[in-house]
Amino acid sequence: MNDQGAATTTPPDEARKLPGLVKGNIKVRFFNNIVLDGKPGPALDIYDDIQWAQNVTSLPEGVEPIVSNLAFGSFSVYVVPQVVRLQGSDTGESHFVVLPAGTKPSADNPLVLAGGLSEGVSPPQETEILSAPDPDSEGIPGVEPGPLGPAGVSLTYGQIVEKKGGQQGAPPSSAPAGKAAFVVDTALLPVGPDNNGIFFFVDESCSPPVNGDGLKNLPDTFVSNDAAAGYGPYAFFPVDAGSHKIAFTGLIGTTVPTCDQIKPTADQETSVSVETGDTVLVLPYGVDKDHVKIATAVID
Repeated sequence: MNDQGAATTTPPDEARKLPGLVKGNIKVRFFNNIVLDGKPGPALDIYDDIQWAQNVTSLPEGVEPIVSNLAFGSFSVYVVPQVVRLQGSDTGESHFVVLPAGTKPSADNPLVLAGGLSEGVSPPQETEILSAPDPDSEGIPGVEPGPLGPAGVSLTYGQIVEKKGGQQGAPPSSAPAGKAAFVVDTALLPVGPDNNGIFFFVDESCSPPVNGDGLKNLPDTFVSNDAAAGYGPYAFFPVDAGSHKIAFTGLIGTTVPTCDQIKPTADQETSVSVETGDTVLVLPYGVDKDHVKIATAVID
């Protein structure tokens, strides 16, 4: 029987390991902020050594995630990614790809791009926030979306600078002598369209941040670049060492409230213990404004 006319198929390639990898000099941790269809996205495995390709079905032998099983609303440990340096160059770039934790790539579960870092441009230490792809992203024509969104589309990612360097933003100050400090970033807070202010309470105190915008006796998290000199773009709240209850609340309306009018209820509070010298990053996040949670992590 002559089979010359029969259709043949070539299996998708194995994912390839990036060539020329060496240990970099950028320190980074990741925060999983992926919300899909109003629900928390999957836990993540993050790789720093895989060359992205469409429709691969296996990983190179011996390749392991640089971060494993990073759940929604969680910080990873700090890692130092590998970089690719061009011949004759003393700077390099790292590239991240992501899969749902514990999975391998397939036609229905494609590798997903998750940004990268560039030595000499990125700051030497940061938190990288990974969020769902832009909902308007179309992906690769004819390829169905996978568990993390459209095939071929990068996750959305943001950056919180923790150490000075590179060309991206400014880091927060250190905690004052004998104190700890909460460093508040509200970019991930899912707020309603009528919310006209965000306030951060420590043990129900109405003390404003040291770099506040001047609202008397209110812990408003808004700071201007001029007012925030030395603190980066973050609201900065010095505190004593020990256990504290922290919470966020919003202002609906345009009239400046009194402290008692905006104090949060007990069920909104999160308990956090801090030590002298700690500078603690505080991220409010959630799937919507009615399900706000608070993640905290010490800046190393």
